[in-house]
Amino acid sequence: MHVVCLIGTSRCGSTVLQAALAQFQDVTALGEVKRLSTLAARGALCGCGAKIEDCEIWGPQIAGFVAPKGGRLRMLGNALAVAAGAPLFPAEARAAQSLSRMLHAIDRSKPSRVFIDSSKDPDQLLLYANRPDITVIPVHIVRDPRGVVQSAGRRTGTSADVMARHWHRLNGATLMLRKMMPRLPWQSIRYEDFCADPMAVCRTILRAAGHDGPLRDHPAIDHTLGGSPGFSFAGIDTIRVENNWRETMPAQMQTTILRQSGWPARHFGYRMES
Repeated sequence: MHVVCLIGTSRCGSTVLQAALAQFQDVTALGEVKRLSTLAARGALCGCGAKIEDCEIWGPQIAGFVAPKGGRLRMLGNALAVAAGAPLFPAEARAAQSLSRMLHAIDRSKPSRVFIDSSKDPDQLLLYANRPDITVIPVHIVRDPRGVVQSAGRRTGTSADVMARHWHRLNGATLMLRKMMPRLPWQSIRYEDFCADPMAVCRTILRAAGHDGPLRDHPAIDHTLGGSPGFSFAGIDTIRVENNWRETMPAQMQTTILRQSGWPARHFGYRMES
């Protein structure tokens, strides 16, 4: 079983990337798998329109789902364990086992060559990486922090300071994980590069998962969890980069965001002239 595990900040473009990948045959988008219990408990809807607890795909999986505890220190400890070939902490080992059981059950009812998990959390990658029955392809999707700040502010009202520091922490932690686990088939994707040539980026990711199939003839039934509220996908050929922050964001604010985003922003080439 192959799983493409998307990792990134909120507002990084993971929803549109997942939707684009799901346009290919034998690829199934799952959405934010890590949030299954939380979303179901609050009565959220599956992408198919049914309540998650009533969905034919997700409903039977809720009772046996075990979420990891999370936390940065636990993530570091589990990353060291995965890198050394040692067991995960017991709580995460149980979560990894339940995740594996769930995906195999979904595969029996909805067979696919590739599944996409858009949980975006590095912790989720560690669960997959610990399972010998799953081949995980980590895809680190990164968006210019100025675009992330503008998008988050518009969507949720989150402050620029909070989002820039979140951008720094998550992308820095993901780069650290990549150094610790170099044997995984990592893919790093800049949102801006994806929007410039989405078809090429999708094919690169899927080839890393051993899949080189054609586009679907007809859209698949959507069973994604979570994602951007109100998101509607019109097709791969309609994807365009959203970067109007270049015209609307004051230069001083851009400078502050880049400074708070730290070395990961420079690593990915995000500078004042970019």
